[in-house]
Amino acid sequence: MNLTCKTLVAAILLGATGLSGSAYAADSMDQAIELCQAKVANTAERADEADPNTMFCHGFVVALRDKDDAKAFTWFQKAADAGYAPGQYLLGQYFKYGKGTAANAEAATAWNLKAALQGLSEAQYVRGYALVYGEGDLRPDPAQAAMWLQKAADQGNINARASLADAYYNGRGVKQDFKKSFALYNQAATQNHSYAAYMLGVQCMDGSGVDKDVAAGFSWLLRSAGLNFADAQLGVARSYAAGIGVAKDLVAAEVWFQIYALNGHPEALPDREALEKTLTPEQLADAKAQAQARWASMPRS
Repeated sequence: MNLTCKTLVAAILLGATGLSGSAYAADSMDQAIELCQAKVANTAERADEADPNTMFCHGFVVALRDKDDAKAFTWFQKAADAGYAPGQYLLGQYFKYGKGTAANAEAATAWNLKAALQGLSEAQYVRGYALVYGEGDLRPDPAQAAMWLQKAADQGNINARASLADAYYNGRGVKQDFKKSFALYNQAATQNHSYAAYMLGVQCMDGSGVDKDVAAGFSWLLRSAGLNFADAQLGVARSYAAGIGVAKDLVAAEVWFQIYALNGHPEALPDREALEKTLTPEQLADAKAQAQARWASMPRS
């Protein structure tokens, strides 16, 4: 499960040991986490069982601080049974990945749907994404996938925007529309979604849904590459090597070829091998040093 709620993690790591508060509702996971933050205290030892958000918060504490998935599952179950959408979503994720309980695809789907029907964008995205190709007990249904992704995207869910853009780009579940895909990729890319930034670069470079602009396309590829998206790193390397959208720079091309290799693609590439034959030992050493420094500073998923 992807637990990226940094604010709550920080609070837990600072030593929070208990939670207190009264009943709350939450429209998103971020809001649920903010409510948890407001409750962090060093006094209460037990959750108010009438307060599903407090149960949810206890689940987060024992999952992230105590590394006790079984106990976290119990708390998320309590919150979910009380109708709390964030608890239903996380319970579904625990069933999906077998955390704290046996993996159960049907239970995962059922709990996620409950949260999605309450409007939780994270759950809507998970359901939509699962319906794209089929996942667990769900068969592929591109039209239903697009519907759920649209609901999540309308709430600003960055992953849903990128996935819905894919649907429009490929005509999967919706009529192909490059202008709509471009707009959605742009929304996600401006939120630093690495794949969306890459696809925005692709659309700029090939002129699909927008006037062709290879310089702008290169800029988006470079942004995606800096966010550690491998395909963009290869695209940047080849753009520098050929002078597409940017001034030709063989050393810069080698830097990005090396970063691409560091990012899990060590296989030999004919164009890289040909490029390296034109560089001096000093240039190769410089490129290697630059690549390692850039790679060390890049975000990891």
